[in-house]
Amino acid sequence: MKKVLVADDEDALCQLYAKELRNEGYEVITTNDGAGLIKIIKQHKPDLIVLDIRMDEYNGLDLLQDIRNTYYNTPVILCKEISSWH
Repeated sequence: MKKVLVADDEDALCQLYAKELRNEGYEVITTNDGAGLIKIIKQHKPDLIVLDIRMDEYNGLDLLQDIRNTYYNTPVILCKEISSWH
C-alpha cells in the first residue's frame, strides 16, 4: 500500500485529506508539526508528501528545501489554502 504524508498546520485540512486519501486506498500519516517534519519522513518513509505552503511557524518552501536536501526522490505536492473567494 502506498503511503502519503500530509503536513498542514490546520488539523481540519489534514483530516479532510486523510479521509479522502484513505477512501482511495492509501495509508496516510498526518502532522501539524513543521519542526519535526524531517524526523517524521525518516520514520515513516512516505511515497508522497502533501505539504502546506503556509504553515503557521514554517514556510512550506523552506520545508520543501529541507526535504529535497535528503529525500530528493520523494514527490511533494505543495498546497495553499484558499481563505476566501472574490
